[in-house]
Amino acid sequence: MEPIVVGALYQHYKGNYYYVRALGTYESCQTPVVIYQAIDDQRIWVRPLAEFQEYVNIDGSNQPRFAKVAVDIPSTSQKISHII
Repeated sequence: MEPIVVGALYQHYKGNYYYVRALGTYESCQTPVVIYQAIDDQRIWVRPLAEFQEYVNIDGSNQPRFAKVAVDIPSTSQKISHII
């Protein structure tokens, strides 16, 4: 499996786009997690890494729950530097 890239854009199998903000560890059980942000409404989400990387069956076809999109979103500092 490909490692999750912090700062990369991912598409959920249902079509929404998310920016991976960080990787972390769930304190009580030491489970690796992915912290990601919705592009549309900016909500922050946390999901176990194994679940983020798993495949789901859609109409008889196995597809990744999240697929990395070729184009990354610029960081906040890059966005600001274009405005100034």
